Amino acid sequence: MSPDRDQDYLCEGIAEEIMIALGKVKGLRVVSRTSAFRFKSKEADVEEVGEKLGVSTLLDGSVRKSGDRLRISVELVDAADGFRLWSDRYDCDIKDVFAIQDEIARRVVEALQLTLSQGERDALRKTSTRDINAFEYYLRGRKFFYLYNKRGIAFARELFERAIAIDPAYARADAGLADCHSYQYLYAGRDPANLERAVEAAARAVQLDPELAEAHASLATALSLSGRHPEAEDAFRT
Repeated sequence: MSPDRDQDYLCEGIAEEIMIALGKVKGLRVVSRTSAFRFKSKEADVEEVGEKLGVSTLLDGSVRKSGDRLRISVELVDAADGFRLWSDRYDCDIKDVFAIQDEIARRVVEALQLTLSQGERDALRKTSTRDINAFEYYLRGRKFFYLYNKRGIAFARELFERAIAIDPAYARADAGLADCHSYQYLYAGRDPANLERAVEAAARAVQLDPELAEAHASLATALSLSGRHPEAEDAFRT
């Protein structure tokens, strides 16, 4: 909905961050990014979407960016009857997007009448970075990574490296960088240097944030490509 038509990376990124936060709540089963994003930008019946995804509740929203200002509209809908359980609109500077993501996740949990443990409350507030520039580079990197082609992966790698340069403690960016190196090893000549860099970046991500699922998945992929299968299996299970 933004005047500039290149903001989908930001919209998808905000949606994915909220999905990751909600996935940490024990009482919720959240569908994967791939499954949910099949319905992006599609006019679809609520009951049909709920049935296809196998969920009872849908979180739907839109993002409009103009300059450094954001307008995020969001609603929680009962998939069985289409009735709204909760909705709100947020107008903010882009630097406040982290707080808005936290607020949306918290309000969704409240609307679903779930009780959170202190650990889950902390998890909802946790983010890999608080630097908006690093965050934007990361989101752009993921957008290009999901193109799954040689040029997209190379550009994604540069963007993840920029995010890390701004915030060296950004574990998710290291995990993204590891994924790029793993992809390049697998599909661009089997250069051992790429595999070594994949393991190093993923291990660094795990060290920075031991609770980050993406970090363990990235490490598992790199270890698997290295033939270190028992270690890879442990990382995947983690």
